[in-house]
Amino acid sequence: MKDEKKYLYEKVYDSLKQDIVAGNIKYNELLPSEKEIGDKLEVDRTTVRKALGMLVDEGLVEKRAGVGTRVIMRQYRPEQRNNYRNIGFLLPRSKNKRNRITQPFYASLFYRVEDECRKKGLSLTYTTLDEEDDFFRVVEAHGLSGVIFVTNVNEKFLKQAVNARIPSIVVNGYYENMASILCNNKEGAYKAISHLAALGHKRIALIKGMEGYVTCDERLEGCYRAAREFGLAFNPEDVYEGNWEFSSGYEGVRKIFSNPKDYPTALFAFNDMMALGAILALVEMGKSVPDDVSIVGFDNDMMALGAVLALDETEKSVLNDVNMAGLDKKHLGALHYLTPQLTTIDVSIKTMATVAVENILYRLDNDNAYAVKIETPVELVTRATTRQLNIVK
Repeated sequence: MKDEKKYLYEKVYDSLKQDIVAGNIKYNELLPSEKEIGDKLEVDRTTVRKALGMLVDEGLVEKRAGVGTRVIMRQYRPEQRNNYRNIGFLLPRSKNKRNRITQPFYASLFYRVEDECRKKGLSLTYTTLDEEDDFFRVVEAHGLSGVIFVTNVNEKFLKQAVNARIPSIVVNGYYENMASILCNNKEGAYKAISHLAALGHKRIALIKGMEGYVTCDERLEGCYRAAREFGLAFNPEDVYEGNWEFSSGYEGVRKIFSNPKDYPTALFAFNDMMALGAILALVEMGKSVPDDVSIVGFDNDMMALGAVLALDETEKSVLNDVNMAGLDKKHLGALHYLTPQLTTIDVSIKTMATVAVENILYRLDNDNAYAVKIETPVELVTRATTRQLNIVK
C-alpha cells in the first residue's frame, strides 16, 4: 500500500511537471485546484498535496494562502535562449552580505572565464544571487542564454535551471543533475598534508572552510586520507572553521595558538586568503614562519590579489573601499611581503575557466548534454613558508 501511494503522488507530480515544463500551464498562471487535479487523475487530495509539495521543492510553483498554487517557472525554448550569446556568472553573497567577486579566487575566475568567453564570441555578465532573489527575473533582466553557477549557490536555483532547460553548469561546486567543474580537492589536500608530514610535522592544525561547501568536505576527506597513511590525527582544538576570508585565518590562529608553549608546528589553510591571515596573526604573536610554524595554503592564484593591492583609491572605492574580503589597510600592506612566499596548492584556475566555457558552449547547442563531474588537476607549489622540522615540539 505504501509503495502504491508513493507511485500515485509521483504520477501526479510527473503529470503536473510535464504540463509546466511544456508550457501548457504558463508562468504566473494558477494550477487547477487540488480537487480538480484529484478528480482528473483519480487520486485523493492527500496525494495531490504531496505532489504539489514536490513541485514547490523543485522551485516550479509556489503556494499562496487564499489564492492557490502559482507557476513560478518560466519556459525557455531553444530558439529563445539562443537569441543572445550572453552567459551569466552567478555568485551567492557571503553570509555577511559582502560581495564575493572582490575575493581573489573569484575575481581571477571571473577574469579568466570572461577571457575565454570573448574568444568564443560570448559575453559574460556577473551578478549575485541571494536566496530571496527571483532566478528567472535575473535571467530575463540580463538576457542570459546560459548560466555559470559559482560555488555554493542555493540548490533551488539549480533545480529551476534544470527544469527550465536553461543551459547551466556549476563551477567550484557540485550538483548531481548538472555539469560540475571543480579542482581535485581531495588530491590537493592530500598533497598538502603529505608534504607537511614528510617534513616531520606530526601535529598539524587545520583552518577549514564553511560546513556544507563541497570544496570544504572534499578537502577534509583528503586531509584524513593523508593522516591515515602517515599515522597522524587532528586534535579537535587544532581545527577551526573559517569562512574563506582573510579575517577568519587571522582569528583561527589566535584561537589555535593561544597557548604560547604548546601549539602545532604546521598549519594547512583551505585557501590562500585564510593562510595569509594566519601568517599575519603568527607574526604578530611573535612566531616565525616557517621557523616556528610551517604554512600551506590552497589556490595559488595571486594575480587577482596583486591586482587588488595595486588599485588606486578611486578604484578601491568602486569595490567598497579596502575592506574587501575582510582586509584592512594594515593587512593589505602585510600581504605585499607575504604573498610571493606562500607554499600552496595550485588549482589552475585558467584550466577550470577553459573547461567551464567549453561546457557551457556545448550546452547552448545541445539539449541532451550529460551531467558530469569534471575535476581539474592540482599541484603542490613549494615556497618559503614550509621547512623540515628538526625538533619535535
